[in-house]
Order: sequence, then C-alpha cells, then structure tokens
Amino acid sequence: MSREDRSTGGPTQGFPELSFGNLRRPLRASTIQSVPVSIGGVMAAAEETDDARARSGLFDLAPVRPPDPPLPVDPPPPVADLPVPVALVDRDMRFRWLNDALARALGFSVADLIGVSWYTVCPGSRVRRAMHQSWFGSDAGVAMLDAIELPPSKGGPAYARVRVFPLRDASGEVQRLLVIAGDDTERVNAKLELDRELHESRERLDVALAGAQVGIWRLDLSSPERAIALDANCATLAGYGTEAASTTQQQWLSAAHNGDRLLVEAWLERTIAEPGRWHEVEYRHFVAHGQCRWILLRGIAIEAEPPHVRPAVTGVVIDVGKRKEAEQALRLSEFRHRALARMLRGYVYEARLGEDGTVDVIWADAKFSEIWGCDVAEFNRRGGWLTFVQARDRAAARERAALARRGQRFEAETRVIDGRGRTRWMRVASEPIVDAETGRVTGFIGMGEDITERKRLTEAIREATLREQERIGRDLHDGLGQVLTGISFLVSSMETAAKRGQAPTAGELEHVAQLVRGAIDTSRSLARGLSPLRLDGGLGASLADLARHAREIYGIEIRCLCPSRIELDASTAEHLYRIAQEALTNAVRHAQASSIAIAVEVATDTLTLTIEDDGAGLPAPDARARGLGLRTMMHRAELIGGSLMVQPVQPHGTRVVCTLER
Repeated sequence: MSREDRSTGGPTQGFPELSFGNLRRPLRASTIQSVPVSIGGVMAAAEETDDARARSGLFDLAPVRPPDPPLPVDPPPPVADLPVPVALVDRDMRFRWLNDALARALGFSVADLIGVSWYTVCPGSRVRRAMHQSWFGSDAGVAMLDAIELPPSKGGPAYARVRVFPLRDASGEVQRLLVIAGDDTERVNAKLELDRELHESRERLDVALAGAQVGIWRLDLSSPERAIALDANCATLAGYGTEAASTTQQQWLSAAHNGDRLLVEAWLERTIAEPGRWHEVEYRHFVAHGQCRWILLRGIAIEAEPPHVRPAVTGVVIDVGKRKEAEQALRLSEFRHRALARMLRGYVYEARLGEDGTVDVIWADAKFSEIWGCDVAEFNRRGGWLTFVQARDRAAARERAALARRGQRFEAETRVIDGRGRTRWMRVASEPIVDAETGRVTGFIGMGEDITERKRLTEAIREATLREQERIGRDLHDGLGQVLTGISFLVSSMETAAKRGQAPTAGELEHVAQLVRGAIDTSRSLARGLSPLRLDGGLGASLADLARHAREIYGIEIRCLCPSRIELDASTAEHLYRIAQEALTNAVRHAQASSIAIAVEVATDTLTLTIEDDGAGLPAPDARARGLGLRTMMHRAELIGGSLMVQPVQPHGTRVVCTLER
C-alpha cells in the first residue's frame, strides 16, 4: 500500500535538508541549457534570471551590490557530491539522472537506476498516477509528498519525504521534474506508534464506556438539520441499535417524554449559550415499544475555530435507570417510614452505643422534642435516657438497659421527668443493631410513646370501679343486708311461735312477703349497677331504660330512638352504653340541656351512636382537653375500634357521635 500521501509533517530526519532559494519557483526553459540539465546549470540560470529581473526594474540590487572591484564568484559544487538526494524524472516518471546520495539511500548504484521507472522503485505509488501527471500540467507548481514507502535497503530509510519542482522548456511545458528527497522514517514511525497507541486507547475507552453504560455523542451546530453523531454505546442507550448511528436534534427531542421535553430543550439552549461549561439534565427517553429509559445527558458547547473546528455540542449519555429505581425505592421507604412515624403516637429514634457504654441519640423525628420537652442535643448533653428516669424506677430501667446492651429487645413503661420538669409516663422499646462481623451491639433503633394520658385514664377507670364497688358494698350492707336480716328475725319469730303451737297470722306472712319483694328489687338494682345491659333486650332496651330513668330523675325531655334488636357482643355494647351515659350526664350537669336525643343507626357495615342536646355547647379548648369525661369516652371508643367526634350544633348545643365498623 502506498504511503506517499499519508500526511505532511515536520522536518525530515536522516537526509540533510536543502535550502532551495530560487528553486521554489517554477524554472522557465530559458534557464535550462540542455536536457538532461545539470544542477549547476539550474543554479546559474536562476542567478541570470534574477539579474534580468533587476535590470527590468522588478527589484533593485544596487544598494546591496559590493563596490568595485567586484568579488570573484565561487564555482558551483559538483552535483554528484551533494549530500542531499537529488534526481531528475521525465514525463514517463523514469529516472533520467540522480546523484550518489539518492542511489545509496535506495540501496542501488546510479547506473542501476538510470532509466528505471519511479513506480518500479516505489510500486505503491501507482495508485497516484493521476496526481503525478498533474505535475506536468501548465499550472504545475512545487509539490511536497510525505511518507513515501521505499523498498527495503540495508541500513537505509524506510520512508522518504520529497519536494518536486517542475522544470519547463522554452515553450513553457514541463519536461523534467527535479526531485529532492529527505528521510521521513522517524516521523512516520512516530506517527504509526501514535496511531497504534490511539487505537489501543480507543479500544480501552470503548470497553470502559460499554461497561459503564456511557455513550458519546456530538451535535453539529453548523449543519442545517443539526445532525447528531452517536457512537455504538450511545445508539444502544437511545434505542437506535447496537451500531454507531446518526440522528437530528428534532428527532432526538421528539423521543423525550412529554413531561420532560421542555426541560431538555431548556438544557440544550443553556448549553449552547454558555460555551466551555458543562451542563447536564436527567429525563425520560422513549427507546422502543413505548418504553422509557431514564438517561443523563452531559454536554459542553465548543466554539468554532475556522477552518478546522466547527461549532458543536458534545458530551456523554449515561443510563441512570438503576439509580432512579433505587432513588424511587428509597423515597418510597422514606415515605412509609414517615407515614408510620406520623401514625404512631410517639417518636422513632436511632441511638449509637459508645465503647464506654454511653448511649447517644443520633437521629429522632420531630415528635421527640415535643414529647421530651428538649431537642436531641440537650437530651444527650444531660446524659441520655437513664438520667431522665424517675429515681424510684431507675434501678429497674438500668437492668433493662444492661440486657439491651447484650443484644436483647428492650421494652419498658416507666416514669420520667422531661425537659420541662413534668412527670410523665413513657413507654419505650428498642431493637439492638448488631455488627455482622463482630457480633457486638453498636446501637439501637426504637420508638417511644407518652402514655401519661392512658395511665391517667386507666387510673381514673380503676378509681371509678373501686368507688362503684364501695357503693355496691354499702348497698349490700345497708340495703339488702338489712332487709334479709329483718326477714331472718321475722322467720325466727314465726318458728318460735310454731313450736308453741301458734300458727303465723296473715299479717305476719304479708310482711315477710313485702320484705322479700323489697330484697328482690334491691338485688335487681344492684345487678343493673354491675351490668347495665338488659338480658332480654340488649343495648336498645338498656338505652331506653337509661332515658326513662334520666327523665324521672332530672325531669327533662329525653328521647330514645333505637332498633329493637342490635346484634353486638356484650363488651362492645357495654362501652357504647357507658359512652351514652357519660354524654347524657355531661349534657345535664355541665351544659344545662333541656332536651336530649339518643339514637342508634345500624347500617350494613357501620353502627352509629349519636347523643345530641340543646345545652350551652362545647367548653373552651383547654377545659375540654382537661375533661376526664370526654377523655374517658374517647378511650372507650378506641377500645372497641371506633371513633368519637364531638361537634357543635347550631344555634346551640352539642352532638357526640361514636362510629363503629361492624
């Protein structure tokens, strides 16, 4: 393969360089004395030409000529002894003359090469015959060729660099070519080595880009359609196949997701407007069959540098689908965590266990400060959880903490004194974080909940139960017990009379019967206190009895609208009854209501209990928050899985609604 047209380069190596002087201009036939022409004759003819131009006024040599007498002119050196390889070639590209330097460089003698064709010496040059013939044209000028591959020679150059000068005859036609050669081997070898390294580097880059799923693209801003060249990786990522491809700006933008297209257009305009700066955009790109792929475009605008560099935007395409999926999964996980944290009544936290056994909270949600009355930094500064525990519970808390440090799950209900000095009940639970390699506990993840209100309600219900038990005990002792004692005395008296032969009188028997009936009524009353629900009618009948007794006691209008039969378990029915009882009592005692309505509506999936009055309305928010009756009703509703709402009624009054899913 001919290498004579590879590239032009720097100075040649091996062959000496020649300063051509007037030989840089085509020589006319008037300067050639004979054919073949000698190099000496060429040089002398050139000097005569310069003298003729000086005489014709083309340029003036008078200011630089030496004074008389003139200096003697040195004879021209013998051409054959020049160290520069020189040859004359005719129109058939045959060597008509050459010097020893050129013959030695080619590995032949002068006699071996006279009459031999250029193409015999450099057979790869045959593909450039048309170019060689142009050297003999009427407008031919000086030509230069690089990287001409030479035939193998012992110790000689492998590549030559030549300058070709057309020599014209008297008619102006080029009959000979003056060829002056130089060694181009070192430059060509250096270039071949650079090409090899560049090829290997490109292969390594292609492997790295393919492995990293990165493609390279270039947008030509000078083309009317703004063509985009894509390498194989970029074409694959963009859905154009597995080979390098090309597209246009409009086609590329049309593949962007409708929701992202304006974003990509704005990115491209910003990149073009700020040359030399990298810009990037992430968006959804349609690849095939309606499928989208998340890609990252990074690009930089290149300013035009005529004539070699055209304006363009170049950059990379990166598949970020996996990262987007991971980010979406992380966002979903965070959303679930935040939603769960919001639904919890307490806070969640993460703590780190130090080498010295100290526990520092490194993260907690917003409810932490609300519950503890101080932020995480203040909590850690005071010494952590154990320092907040009330003194009477500290020993038990310390034992549980020691178990947690050994990897056991921690859960406790204890009293604490929060950052504002308030005594509160706190329920805390944590799971240990165990190092997979060492098996050592490095920290904890857990939650905490303020259960002060629940403890207060539990205590209030317990106290109410105790009071009810005391009342029942008193009623049994003072009521039923005395009646039964009276009956016992009467029966004993009648027994004594019977032993004497005296029969009991009708009055005595009637008196005993009255006492027994009174004992029965007292027993029923006590039974209603223990369980207010009627066995024969359930919740509906019990609410009707509640309304009737309240009318008798308070003397106000109380209506009860309930189905005759309501299918509920005893525990749920009793909680609903107690809610109605508490709401009715509040309406009479605190709201001074004159009319109250109790209603139960049963649907397919829900049951709704409503108590509505025309009283003074809801109390102030702070008083309402402190009301034990309202908190007790809410607590009972939660125990049966229901919800309780307290609403104002226009123009005045209150509505209590308890909704329960069946």
